[in-house]
Amino acid sequence: MRWALCASLAALSIAAGAASLEQLVAENFHVRVRLGEVQREQVFQPTGLCFLINRNGEITTRVAADTELTVESVGLEPAPVRWRILLGIYAPLNKPAARALAAQVARELNFPAELIEREGLGDEEGQLWVTLGLFETREEAFGYLQGVLPLVPRAQLWRDDRERQIARLRVHDRRGREIAELWEQVTLVPVDDTAEIGVRVRGESRHFRGQMICRADERGRILLINDVHVDDYLMSVVAQEIGDAPPAALRAQAITARSEAFFKVNSVHHRDPLYDLCDTTHCQAYRGVEAETAESRRAVRATRGLVLMWGDEICDAVYSHNCGGVTAPMEDVWHSAGHPYAEGRLDTLESEEAPDLSSAGAIWSFLSDPPPVMGNPDRAPGFPHYAERYFRWTWRVSAEALAAEVEEEFGVDLGRIRGVTVTDRARSGRVRSLRLEGSEGALELHLSTEIRRLSGILSTLFVVDPIEGADSELESIRFFGGGWGHGVGMCQMGAYMRGRAGQTHQEILHAYFPRAEIRRVY
Repeated sequence: MRWALCASLAALSIAAGAASLEQLVAENFHVRVRLGEVQREQVFQPTGLCFLINRNGEITTRVAADTELTVESVGLEPAPVRWRILLGIYAPLNKPAARALAAQVARELNFPAELIEREGLGDEEGQLWVTLGLFETREEAFGYLQGVLPLVPRAQLWRDDRERQIARLRVHDRRGREIAELWEQVTLVPVDDTAEIGVRVRGESRHFRGQMICRADERGRILLINDVHVDDYLMSVVAQEIGDAPPAALRAQAITARSEAFFKVNSVHHRDPLYDLCDTTHCQAYRGVEAETAESRRAVRATRGLVLMWGDEICDAVYSHNCGGVTAPMEDVWHSAGHPYAEGRLDTLESEEAPDLSSAGAIWSFLSDPPPVMGNPDRAPGFPHYAERYFRWTWRVSAEALAAEVEEEFGVDLGRIRGVTVTDRARSGRVRSLRLEGSEGALELHLSTEIRRLSGILSTLFVVDPIEGADSELESIRFFGGGWGHGVGMCQMGAYMRGRAGQTHQEILHAYFPRAEIRRVY
């Protein structure tokens, strides 16, 4: 039976493990990346010949190279009742399996399938419906269903009578001449894989490989989505995330970034059925072709298909700029059960087991007199000048300014700050709880996601030094810390210096993920 599609429809909820490559294989290892924020219009300029495709997968027109196109939302109308073919129903966290089914059927039938998010009733969880087609009559849908049933025997007709608004999209050229008028979605598809599509994202002109999808929401705002092969995506990500670095470090970055992209796709980092990733550091920084370098392209090509795996799971291969000399397990910085392949390591060339830094004396000694770790610019010739200030840092803030920042960031008025205390410190030295006491109340901040919202705290590897004024009241607070970022997984500056020291990308990755294996998945 083709692709075992029947098995994928055997239940409403199908478990999709972290290692599943079902969606990625079905979509030819493409990812869909949300670019920027929704807009009333989007402007494109392809560098090569493209086709303009409507939501039914039909070519509406050819677009010549260097033609500037504007897609604008020009009105909303109630969606007409239409008939669809329902292929399967999935729980939201099983989006990868749903997307895989949609891609497999669409490829076989040359007809686009779509994921529709259905809200649950009351406390019930919503669902993802995998549907095919958009037919005006039941008879037309029934006729097409006969061709679907050999592939998906459980497929059935669905009368889509949802009450919703759909946007009318007008496509015109620079002179205002109308090219097409479409409903809800338009896709620009390059004929040649070497072509790029120029767009404006957050006020910047950028170019992207792959397809560009414009999808309007029920308010007429247009979301921009780049459907791109993961390697084309990574050529930009690697350069953006680690910058200029030795070849081995760039290759290590390519493997971790590929692993991280796949992990986020499989773990449904974004629940929206239309895309997998965003273009910010919430996922990975992605700025298109302009961010690429010749070195980042070589690193991605040299590591094609390679990922980090733990057993049959693709690793959550996170990384941060500078770990301060010691990495942390996930549970020290996030609400996470952690993974055995992401443990705390002392970032020496030999990558030793991390010492116990949970006591006040141990962490102060480590910060003030660090051992010979890779990220220490004082002990490492050739360390990047721009990164020197992140290995050890100091933030001194007045009690008044800290109180104002807490109120603005957390919405809590503490009055005059009277004390700042570390109430829980992990073995890796990371602060897990920070208590702020004021004249009007107290606030406990937990883990990296909350603590690092304070503007001067670059990582949770720090100590607190309260400074009193002449009146014995707390005047200011000095935070003395190490590293920039969460400190879990690969230390990018450590990888940089390991590359300079002659380590291979395999040795670099083994230093930070000693229990993981490098495997090729395509």
